[in-house]
Amino acid sequence: MKELLQEYAELKAVEKSNTERLDFLKPPIVEEMRKIDADKVETEFGNFTLGSMARWSYSPAVTELQETEKANGKAKQTVSTVLRFTGIKGDAV
Repeated sequence: MKELLQEYAELKAVEKSNTERLDFLKPPIVEEMRKIDADKVETEFGNFTLGSMARWSYSPAVTELQETEKANGKAKQTVSTVLRFTGIKGDAV
């Protein structure tokens, strides 16, 4: 069990580092693709495609309705099991 937990912790540290680096790289890549007016760039290591994703923002009335339905039982809750990991601060795994 300890080995599994240690490996998980180490991989989460790598994941965090990779996510931070990817977040750093995305804006200049998007900027360069826009400069050349390209929605897609094909390379020997993969294709890079610009897309869009819609996100909705709702009025307070919708939020209030959600809370009302939670309180009166009309809203149905789905519960799933998740594994949460919190690394030790300042400890490089």
